[in-house]
Amino acid sequence: MLDPIKILQIDLSEPLESYTFDSKYRSARILFRWKEKPLFHATLPFTNGVLRKELIAEYLFEHHSSQLYINYLDQEILKTEPEQVADLPFISVAVCTRDRTDNLEKCLRSIEQSDYNDFEVLVIDNAPSDEKTKHFVENNFPKFRYILEEKPGLDWARNRAISEAKGSIIAYTDDDVQVDRFWVSEIAKSFAANPHVMAITGLVTPLELETDSQILFEKYGGFGRGYSPFYINTKENLKKRWRKFGTGQYGTGANMAFRKELFNKIGVFDPALDVGTVTNGGGDLDMMFRTVKHKMTLLYQPSIIVFHQHRRELSKLKEQISNNGIGLYSFFSKTFQAYPDERWQILKLAAYWMLYWNIRRSISATFKPAYIPKELIFAELKGSLKGFTRYFKSKKNARKLGYDYPKDTYRPKSKTTDSQNKIGVHVVELTKSLKDLKGFEEYLFVQIIIKYENKLLGDFLLSNSDGEICANKLKSEILKNINVSPKLVQHLSRFNTATELIKVAYPHLDIEPLKHESKLDEREKVSILIATLDRPDDLKRSLISINNQKTERNFEIVVVDNNPDSKLTFNALKDFPNVKLVNEWRKGLSNARNTGIINCSGDILVITDDDIIAPEDWLENLIANFSDSAVNGVCGNVIPHKLDSKSQILFENYGGLSKGYRYQTFTTEWFHHFRFKAVPTWEIGATANFAIRKKVFESEGINYFIPHLGAGMPAGVGEDTFLFYQMLKNNMRIIYDPSAFLFHKHRNTFKSLTKQIFSYSKGHVGYHLETLFKEGDFRALVRIFIELPLAHAQRIYLRLTGKSSYTLLLLALEIFGNMLGPYAYAASLIKAKRLNKKHIKSQNSKENSLVIRKAAVVNKQIP
Repeated sequence: MLDPIKILQIDLSEPLESYTFDSKYRSARILFRWKEKPLFHATLPFTNGVLRKELIAEYLFEHHSSQLYINYLDQEILKTEPEQVADLPFISVAVCTRDRTDNLEKCLRSIEQSDYNDFEVLVIDNAPSDEKTKHFVENNFPKFRYILEEKPGLDWARNRAISEAKGSIIAYTDDDVQVDRFWVSEIAKSFAANPHVMAITGLVTPLELETDSQILFEKYGGFGRGYSPFYINTKENLKKRWRKFGTGQYGTGANMAFRKELFNKIGVFDPALDVGTVTNGGGDLDMMFRTVKHKMTLLYQPSIIVFHQHRRELSKLKEQISNNGIGLYSFFSKTFQAYPDERWQILKLAAYWMLYWNIRRSISATFKPAYIPKELIFAELKGSLKGFTRYFKSKKNARKLGYDYPKDTYRPKSKTTDSQNKIGVHVVELTKSLKDLKGFEEYLFVQIIIKYENKLLGDFLLSNSDGEICANKLKSEILKNINVSPKLVQHLSRFNTATELIKVAYPHLDIEPLKHESKLDEREKVSILIATLDRPDDLKRSLISINNQKTERNFEIVVVDNNPDSKLTFNALKDFPNVKLVNEWRKGLSNARNTGIINCSGDILVITDDDIIAPEDWLENLIANFSDSAVNGVCGNVIPHKLDSKSQILFENYGGLSKGYRYQTFTTEWFHHFRFKAVPTWEIGATANFAIRKKVFESEGINYFIPHLGAGMPAGVGEDTFLFYQMLKNNMRIIYDPSAFLFHKHRNTFKSLTKQIFSYSKGHVGYHLETLFKEGDFRALVRIFIELPLAHAQRIYLRLTGKSSYTLLLLALEIFGNMLGPYAYAASLIKAKRLNKKHIKSQNSKENSLVIRKAAVVNKQIP
């Protein structure tokens, strides 16, 4: 079950605000915009239903300084020369619908609120089952024109709009979207500013992300095509031109507009395609294909925004994904038949998409746990296979309904001349207004050189495939290709850095670093768990530092003795009456920790080792992260207490336990980011300094620490990384907070160091085998048989070439440990099973009672 995501828009031309949401939300998907212009989107987590404006500001400051600076260039520096712009056109908005009045009402209400007046709305009712839509439109939207199209099929409805439209521009949308209030005006402005453009598509972003189905659709690819405008046209000699015929990359039928004259040149929509026919889609792809095929220019303009209502049910999403596959390959079949001169290009595109998108992803989903359910991926594959034959059947049905397929009027032009292979050169001076580039019709590309007050700032190659470069296109390409470097900032402003400039250019945003002052509610109980094995001196040192924590919080300390017969731990705790002692005879760190977890009463469990020393603010820094209810686990930094011996220095060279000094968030999205590589959960941190909500262990899909992994077992380590793996896979969030640090006592003899590294090496392979056999994650094989050998080879090379001081002996030990990993893993399974059987037989005996001594929680009173 995925957490719902709140949809939010923030206009950065206005002061930032804080937002309060329903407690069911843990994050917000924010569309950042500057008035009508979308800039970028981001998903931000928030705490207990509150998204603070300081958090938003900090995020912008740290992650989007470049985009904000580019927007500043767009608004303040890069100006286009004022020229005679054509009058804004009259727009005909066509909404094609069938039996969905609930969705239709929301769509039409949003169109009513448009900031543009010169347009009409045509509601095309396509083969309805009753007159409900007719009465609804006439009663509620009398200014809108209701039109009945009896022939079933979305493209029949689209073609009816062409014949009925009064405007020179026809804008199409669907009944399951709500349009932005600038939607109609941005369509009008874009056509007026680009007289050579014949078709325009725009940004389609989700209206809501409330259900698993809606979130999965966005993760599957969604409809969004980015936030930078781009122009599309074709030339005979463009390399890899077949990729340009994958017209789904240009937009979707839910948000597209055309000059009406285009249909006189290339024909209307093909009624054998799209929803309402056996092809279930492809009509929009076909029209965009024919536009660029006939040398017309298509513009993707992200400021033309609609908000799409994704399918809420998983069954509906599965049906949609399957239909997408059918529609795409129906489009390929139609194009292959209709354009003999492009058959090789279409064949390459169809084969590429089948292999790269369908088959590759199907294989990947078989061999690893997928964020996208396998049934969705397989549904599209099956749909794609069906799509090869669907078009021909649909074409016969269209002819029966009265559509006469015209012969294509397009004829390939002769091969391009040598002059069209030349590259033009043009210098742009940013202190002057940008103008249309003229005189470059014979050039396929133009090298744009950027200057500012006679200082060169860079260059890029601009496609001139449409034979014309207007000032707006030049401006958008400069913004897309410009490198926001300190040199550029200094040249274009009086500031030294982009962030320095942004503070002045956007003063209303109040961008300052966020002060993290969150604190865990005092009502949350905390238990500190330490598993120990015959290290009384280290244990005493650790307990002293824990008892000296600077906190007003009451917490309990639970120590689990993994060798009670020695009495070393029992005797060591005589000076610590506040500690609860628990015995666990079954050997292994995981067994000891699991027993401790059962006997802890806290809501938050802080897990650490007996060889650490805690600074006085460690506990509060670590558990403060749980003030965010979305956080399930927190790892802190582990740094060396001393580096006095050679073995301690070598362990740091090996990698140590620290994961750096950058605050990080690990989520399910991070988990599924790795396609073929194993998920590097070892980068998150170590359970020598780890806190977790106790209820995590009650969650479905989460085990306690795996008994056959961990110190004390033949397999060695790996129990902690597997717990991280399960948490992230099950939609939990883990934080790495370097401010919550501990000092760790590294092994001070070479013998103990070799034993530790050997254990780590075996355990690393054991962890991957656990993900392979228990989770079906075949990426483990990539790690074991490809990544590890390559990493070892590289380290050997660096050592032999003098670029590394890491000893070959330890490196050989690592390699041997990795090789022994499968055997050690099998031995651990056997040993754990044997220990468990022995435990079951003796668990009722008096001498094996677990809790040896109970103790009150530590009561800290800080003046």
